[in-house]
Amino acid sequence: MKSAREAIVFVLDSNVVYQRVTAQYLQVAGIRSVIVFSDPDKMYLSLKLCPDVLITEYLFNKNVIRGRQILSKVREISPATDIYFHTALRDVDTAVDAMHSGAVDYIVKSSTALDELVRKIIKRLQYRDSLGRSKKSLRRLIGYIGIAILAMAGMVMVYSLF
Repeated sequence: MKSAREAIVFVLDSNVVYQRVTAQYLQVAGIRSVIVFSDPDKMYLSLKLCPDVLITEYLFNKNVIRGRQILSKVREISPATDIYFHTALRDVDTAVDAMHSGAVDYIVKSSTALDELVRKIIKRLQYRDSLGRSKKSLRRLIGYIGIAILAMAGMVMVYSLF
């Protein structure tokens, strides 16, 4: 699993200024690979890079494209990507629907929202990284147990160099 420094983050927002501010916040937090998009179709073409995180607004292109459409398309192409909605839309039903559809979080844009968003992304990336290390250790342990069981059954010879 990638560390926060190695993570690839896509920012999809129709407001170019907000894209840049979000990218700067992420880079200051230590995330090096931040790619910004203002067009969902161009972002879809780049999903083969398998981004770790996508930050997007919910209503796109004057309500023509909705977050749920973006979410389902991203899930189809890159299912491991964590999707965060960072939007001006303050609607509880929409937020609940987004979360039920698989979004990691739904954060309403405000003066402190970017700090909160970056903090949550870093925390999630650290969790995924530690989970990946734990799985690797568990697989190694299971392998050792399997060898020990086979050795006890006399099926393999185990030699220790220690």
